[in-house]
Amino acid sequence: MPMKGEGSGVIFRPDGYIVTNDHVVGGFDKVTVVLKDGREFPGKVTRAEDSDIAVVKIDASGLPTLPFADSSKVKPGQFAMAIGAPYGLENSVTIGHVSAVGRENVIPDPMTGVARHYPELIQTDAAINMGNSGGPLIDVDGEVIGINSSIVSPNGGGIGIGFSITSNQARLLAETLISKGKIVRAYLGLVPLDMHDIQKNNLHVNSGALVDSVASELRASRSDIQVAVGRLQEELKKARREVDELRLKLATGGASSSNGDETREVAEGVKVLAREASGLDAAGMRQLSDTLLARIKSGVVVLGRSGDGKVSIIVRTSPDLLKRVPAGQVIKELAPMVGGRGGGKPDMAEGGGNQPEKLAQALEASYQVVERLLTEQAASA
Repeated sequence: MPMKGEGSGVIFRPDGYIVTNDHVVGGFDKVTVVLKDGREFPGKVTRAEDSDIAVVKIDASGLPTLPFADSSKVKPGQFAMAIGAPYGLENSVTIGHVSAVGRENVIPDPMTGVARHYPELIQTDAAINMGNSGGPLIDVDGEVIGINSSIVSPNGGGIGIGFSITSNQARLLAETLISKGKIVRAYLGLVPLDMHDIQKNNLHVNSGALVDSVASELRASRSDIQVAVGRLQEELKKARREVDELRLKLATGGASSSNGDETREVAEGVKVLAREASGLDAAGMRQLSDTLLARIKSGVVVLGRSGDGKVSIIVRTSPDLLKRVPAGQVIKELAPMVGGRGGGKPDMAEGGGNQPEKLAQALEASYQVVERLLTEQAASA
């Protein structure tokens, strides 16, 4: 017997990638995406079943998107809006607040009954009902902080207790599904628990987790567990490198290395990397600059992005060059080139302007600016 249902989603990329819940589209041979302007498209589904996130690809381009915020900065009490199609009422908006963060839950899939573990949820009192699943929870700046996924309800209707998958988790899963077509997870074999402040005080630690239980195949001596944890840490480092590489590819249009034409050695052992990073918000720019600075080790990273008639530039300087090439000085020279101003600290500075057509010129000039500052510092020494 054919099944049908409906839910919501958010356009993730202008070339036709849409993020939604897996429980909205999972298990369907065909899905139809209806845009706000009334256009309808058949969609191809790629699933992250365990995490309740899916990506739907439609044959469209130039679509409007919503930026994804850094959900690690979301705090209880913040303004929040849920957008979706509750009970089929398309493009409905409900207003509320972030009630709590860091919620954890186990929820059965409404179609299959299989329980899913949600380790990191945002709780909101913005009304969420059937049909809202997969739609965005946005902040006061109109940026996505979560993907609405579930509610607590004695009768099936919203009572002001709804949950959203964090935007950071949704973004990472969506990027991985788009690039690799599937999610591959490591097997930890341990059940960790967050520690309360009293437990941290008793153990004389500032952070960490308690191991509540160990999978039967991993039960062994304490030393064996330490070896297993060491291996897991190495796997985590590898996974982080892969995430950084993926973030770099998405931001730079597919370039997979930081050793291309953008990286130049302007003095002995000192490199400058200047490039445009499209498709990232401010938090993404900072994360990408961290990755690139670690790769060049000694030098300066300059990233720029443009949109809506504005330009943003971030400058990062490695620790060994803070006195010779402070980032704050570099941005003070680059920002006026794009019709604005900037400032900051020796290690990181940001600025911008309203002349996006001059971004490429400013990025090119960054090499000469750094080289000149190095020369001036050497002459005064």
